[in-house]
Formats: sequence, C-alpha cells, structure tokens
Amino acid sequence: MAGKKRMKAIEILEEHEIQALIRACSKRGPAGRRDRALIALMAFGGLRIAEALSIRPSQVKVKDGEVRILDLLGKGGKRRTVRIIPGREAPILEWIECRRDLELPKQVNVEGKRVPPPFICTISKGEEKQPGRPLLPRCVHAMMKRRAKKAGLEDRRIHPHALRHSFAFELHRRRVSVPAIQQLLGHAHPQITWDYINHISPRDAEDELERAFQAV
Repeated sequence: MAGKKRMKAIEILEEHEIQALIRACSKRGPAGRRDRALIALMAFGGLRIAEALSIRPSQVKVKDGEVRILDLLGKGGKRRTVRIIPGREAPILEWIECRRDLELPKQVNVEGKRVPPPFICTISKGEEKQPGRPLLPRCVHAMMKRRAKKAGLEDRRIHPHALRHSFAFELHRRRVSVPAIQQLLGHAHPQITWDYINHISPRDAEDELERAFQAV
C-alpha cells in the first residue's frame, strides 16, 4: 500500500548468541556484572528496557535459586510478576551479590525527587556523574552495540527489544500457549503477541527443510 510505513525485520537471537552477548560483559568488574544482569532480565524475563531500568531492589525476590520480579509496572499501567526462565538466573544472582558490596547512596536525586537507587543503576562517578542513578536507555543501546561487537555479532541488529522478541519466540518454539506468552510479556491484546511470534527463524527454516527431505 502506497505510503504505508515499512516495518523492519524482527531480529531473533538464538540462545548461543544471547549467551555470547552475556559473556562479552566481563565478570571482573561491577559494570560488567550489571550489564550481564540487564541483558538477562530482557532476554530471559522478556522485560521492556523501561521496565528493566525501573525495577527497585525490593521487587527482586530470590527463592530456591529462582528469581522473580514482583509487581512490575508495564506499558499502559499493566502490572505483572515476572519469573526469569529457570536455569538462566545466574547473571542476576551474581549482580545481586555484587550490588550489595557497592557503596551506593541511600537516595539519589531523580527529576527533583530523592529516591532510592534502582536495581540496575550507575556505579561510578564517571557514569552519568553520580553512582546509584538510573541508567538512560541510550546508554543501554550503546552498551549493547559494544558488547555485540566484542561477541562477534556486529552483523546482527542487537538492541534491547530484540531480546524481548527472542524471549517470546523461544517460548513459542517450546510450545508455550499464546495466552501464556501474552501474560508473561504484559501485552494488552493477543494480536500484539502474535506479531511477536508469527515468523520463523533461519534455524527453524533449515530444520523444516531437513525434515521435509528426510522422508524422500
């Protein structure tokens, strides 16, 4: 249709690519551990970037190694509880331990208000001038480009929302129902969820090709 805006192709990252992105963040320093946790929140919890950056430490609950984010305020004022994919919690647990050892201020000034530092925050005076402040989305986009280059993924469109799409598609691949995926993502309408999962990855296309010709 003339004049209709063309949508960019949705980028789906495979598990090994997400893990490579996480490994590209060094575990030696707190910045790397924080970035590992942030990537895990979006890739294995399906969080939007704004949701991940707004989490308060009190919302992060750990029980028997499982990580849940309670009362997460999402788009359109929808609230939900997020459970990180079982077995993918390690980067978040590592950041929790690391964060406890940081000398973060009890409160920071955000838009004229004194508030506690968010779960994902700046950690040094060199980052946005003060430790404990919320990270800016543009800084996260830049961080992911750096990590993608280090991971050898510079030919892919690596951005925060690609991680959310990858989370949704992996659930669909594992035959999680659309209503469940909709609930986990915090979508208001099922059609939005279908738009996330109604495509096929290159790996799945090759798998279907192989299956089709095995019987020949």
